[in-house]
Amino acid sequence: MLKKLSILAFASVIGFAQSCSYDMDKSSFDMKWGAFKFQSKAKVSGTFNEYKLEATKSDSLKKLLDSSKIVIDTKSVNTKHETRDKTIFDNFFALFSSKDIKANISDSIEGKNSGTINLNLDMNKKSSIVPMSYKIENGKLTATGVTDLNIFDLSGALASINKACYALHQGVTWSQVELEFSVKVNKECK
Repeated sequence: MLKKLSILAFASVIGFAQSCSYDMDKSSFDMKWGAFKFQSKAKVSGTFNEYKLEATKSDSLKKLLDSSKIVIDTKSVNTKHETRDKTIFDNFFALFSSKDIKANISDSIEGKNSGTINLNLDMNKKSSIVPMSYKIENGKLTATGVTDLNIFDLSGALASINKACYALHQGVTWSQVELEFSVKVNKECK
């Protein structure tokens, strides 16, 4: 009798188990970067207007995040200042070996509302892993991290933008760049 009850209890749990799927609301995607000038490290913020974001609808948040990829068109740099955008492109991004920036997430953590993910970042035909702190609130994932341009063999491009903006930057353009992205993650259970 006990064996039959155990089998029935197990069967009822399986019958009530939910099957969930996760997908990104690509229209909610937002990305920002912050570069620094002056000895005091004043931030200049910007984004890119043109990019291609891919993610595969998955049965877990981890699989969704680990399937995500982005390709960013550096010509679409946007700091909300047209003259500055042209200067940044002509004296920095135009000097890259590859005009696109590519990134994908790896090693995301399943089932936690905060933690660390690794962003595999590819710029100037060089790759590096950028650890990013993330949090999920109200279905929105936000991740932040910092990288250094020298990792991507960009000292020449950094020197070029520093020279072009020498007076405006008081001779100091930092190699560190803050990165941030956010996206709404939809979860649907049956």
